[in-house]
Amino acid sequence: VYASCFEHGVTPESIVSNEPVSIPDGDHIWSPGNFEGEAAGGVRTIRAALQYSVNLCAVHAILEITNVRDVVTMAKRLGIRSNIPPYPSIALGSAEVSPLELTSAYSTFANEGVRATPYAVVRVEDRNGKVLYRAHPEFDNVLEPRICHMMTSALSDVVNAGTAVRIRSLGFHFPAAGKTGTTQSFADAWFIGYTPQFTAGVWVGFDDKRIGFTGADGQGGRAAAPIWGLFMKSVYEELRPPLEYFTTSYSNVASPQFP
Repeated sequence: VYASCFEHGVTPESIVSNEPVSIPDGDHIWSPGNFEGEAAGGVRTIRAALQYSVNLCAVHAILEITNVRDVVTMAKRLGIRSNIPPYPSIALGSAEVSPLELTSAYSTFANEGVRATPYAVVRVEDRNGKVLYRAHPEFDNVLEPRICHMMTSALSDVVNAGTAVRIRSLGFHFPAAGKTGTTQSFADAWFIGYTPQFTAGVWVGFDDKRIGFTGADGQGGRAAAPIWGLFMKSVYEELRPPLEYFTTSYSNVASPQFP
């Protein structure tokens, strides 16, 4: 949603409404709300909306800054192959996708707009070392680097001081960016995150939609993000990659405001 917003000319410093909204849906009215403890009303910057996962801001963003069609197109450009229904509720995750799809999509932000098709087998050799098969990954430029720089800048705040801040308390201090996700009744908890070298995704839930948590422990920031943090801490301790930093500079031009 927000990557599509950035293509429509806003920046992380632009504002978006946090007011209650009701949308006709056939014979019903869809009235989404913010997560527990997050008050409605006023406006937020896009940066803050992402940092604290403000539901109403995401809904207003898809209605007033971008549009449903462009958000669906953005998802497809990033590599999502699952069906995404063209409804405003996709702003809050009403479309079901696989962990592989979502993780691959976020890697495009880390790659500064280059989408890489994921693959599992690097090569196959016979017992004599002759290569019988070698993977040839596909790469496509699908986003301007500037859009990715804005996404990374905002998503870094999610890790450093937002809904995924527990990653830092667990001892992982390398540059990182990502997003938490929580579905209704805490059925699913998500965190997809990336560093300059690696992208990884964590989903906690059941295939049959059972509820695995009670209360706030089922939030993406509590159930999934800590797993990601411990995993990445282990990866960096084992591989010891060189310290790299994200490019998060972008032209902070005067942006349209959406009260």
